Amino acid sequence: MPIPLSRSNNQTFYTPALALNQSIKRHPKNRQSLLTKEIGDKAGIFFFFRSDCPFCHKQMPLIALLEKNFGFTIKPVSLDGKPLPDSP
Repeated sequence: MPIPLSRSNNQTFYTPALALNQSIKRHPKNRQSLLTKEIGDKAGIFFFFRSDCPFCHKQMPLIALLEKNFGFTIKPVSLDGKPLPDSP
């Protein structure tokens, strides 16, 4: 189940990257990296964002970490046609 990122005006925003992170934390430390790399070899992430979205900016370091350290293929998709600084 996705982990809520924040709540505002009766809306809850979820992020799959945080849900993945919480799921991996349930495993012993020595299995976390192996499990994450195994998932990264098989999965990719479509990262939908707006250049003016503060939540998107907060997620960018985690998305970049998943790509760099665990081999996830990241496909950033801009909803406003503008780039997000430091996007993969």
